[in-house]
Amino acid sequence: MGSVIVEWTGKSVDLVIQEYLCARMKEMAELSHGFFKPPTPIRYFNHTIEGNILLGSSLLNENVSCKHLSKIYYTFNNEEERKSYERETAILNALFGETQSDISEQEQDKLKKVLFSMNKVDLYGIEFRLFDARRLYPRDDRISFVFLRVPYCAELDGRLVYVEDHEKCKYYECDLIKKADWFLTSPGIHLRYYCEEWMDQLLGWVKYFYIPDLDYWRYKKLPGYEELSAYLNRCDREMMRNIVFDNLKEDFKRSAEALIEEAHLYDRRSPPHAD
Repeated sequence: MGSVIVEWTGKSVDLVIQEYLCARMKEMAELSHGFFKPPTPIRYFNHTIEGNILLGSSLLNENVSCKHLSKIYYTFNNEEERKSYERETAILNALFGETQSDISEQEQDKLKKVLFSMNKVDLYGIEFRLFDARRLYPRDDRISFVFLRVPYCAELDGRLVYVEDHEKCKYYECDLIKKADWFLTSPGIHLRYYCEEWMDQLLGWVKYFYIPDLDYWRYKKLPGYEELSAYLNRCDREMMRNIVFDNLKEDFKRSAEALIEEAHLYDRRSPPHAD
């Protein structure tokens, strides 16, 4: 099937849950980043960002009533930007249980042209790169468990986000995002024949133990979750929380090491470069 974008969305306003989850993800982050040569830093968030902050429509319903948010309507620069947005919208519709037929043509057109803006927001969490020896998607290899902390805006408080700073905003097609200081959108990662089912299991583990309303998508909604939850329901909760996570770490370690060995074998088979 080729490459796939895994996306997830959800929220938790419980600060203790946020901290427990991020502490476990720190273990996974340190494991993954241990493979990078030279080392690459893990991103930690426990601070306020300010400036021209844009939020994608995937985070909010257009009818949100928070007085701290402003709506910005825009038009697409080109056909490729429009198609990219439609692909993202199709995934999000599936995550939220909607279909294109559920939304009128007029409403679809409106949804395609809205961003939200704020000038200040608190962030808490962790973001790390998923090691892939093939280095296929260096700009799209980040796993984000970063929470918004905005108790004055119930629609946003506790929501998971993917944080793009000004330098990363420059890669977007939309001129408004290019000029932003920050862009916040739904988390996602680009995979290809590597860690795809593992990612399903990791997100399923997060949903079962930490964020019950977490939704995620890889070709379909919540892949593998029904089987995982049925298995976990039969066992002691605290014991299984640790066992499954330890298994996830070990499975990732084996996958990363196998890919490194495969890359080394390929390098040894490759003919020398001509001078």
